[in-house]
Amino acid sequence: MVNLSRQSGKLFLCRDRYGGKPLYYSVKDQKFMFSSSLSTFDLALHSRHINRDALCEYFHFSTTLSPNTFYQGISQVEPGCYSVID
Repeated sequence: MVNLSRQSGKLFLCRDRYGGKPLYYSVKDQKFMFSSSLSTFDLALHSRHINRDALCEYFHFSTTLSPNTFYQGISQVEPGCYSVID
């Protein structure tokens, strides 16, 4: 769910409590981007670098732990949580 409050100028990003759909975000060059698909960031970021911490988590836990993703500079909102962008 995405909600932009016109009165306060804040953007609210919410993720369902079970984490059925991912919600990724990135801030680069003072621009905020979000999507439910990592492939969306390919066009905007032009290059992605592997997040070595997330790679180690994957080998240890068979998954990455939120907010990490496999790519540096791209994070995810944890299941059942929200982010407020001002």
